[in-house]
Amino acid sequence: MVKLKNSLLFYFVFVNAYYQKDLFSHSPIIIKHVVLDTLETKLNSTVMHILWLNDTIKVGIQNKKIKIDSAHVFRYRKVFRDSTLWRNQQNINNLILSIKTGAQNCYTYAFEKYFDNNKTFSQDLFGKYTSIDQESARKILNSYFKKIEEFSTRSIKNLKKIIPNDVLLAFIDKND
Repeated sequence: MVKLKNSLLFYFVFVNAYYQKDLFSHSPIIIKHVVLDTLETKLNSTVMHILWLNDTIKVGIQNKKIKIDSAHVFRYRKVFRDSTLWRNQQNINNLILSIKTGAQNCYTYAFEKYFDNNKTFSQDLFGKYTSIDQESARKILNSYFKKIEEFSTRSIKNLKKIIPNDVLLAFIDKND
């Protein structure tokens, strides 16, 4: 059992708890994805429509090798109004690291960890190089998981709620 702790991080947030539907198999189920089409190609990533189980979802996949465009660095300098930014290799390496660590979003991190810790499934889509949009995350949650509870974290009592194992939590702020 996991107990939520009091935290300002959860202020003005609704929590939805989901569990996986129909978990009757004791052998690993391999979930494969199929690339349907490429929507957009960027300098360091590609956005695609992917068939995942029975739904088409929009997935951003970051390139393994990050390229830094000098025009991109110049725009950053202009935005931050600091012409000294990213002038040496160490600073450029830090920029590359921040781009790499920013590839994955909360949705794909949650799905990656859920499937990593659930021995019923094996999947190769959700990882540190992928991101999905909210609409795609909702498709997955609504189609393959069952919502078991929703509660607001405004109330201190709700922060002490016991949540069972094998539950995926979705934290939704006021901007949805």
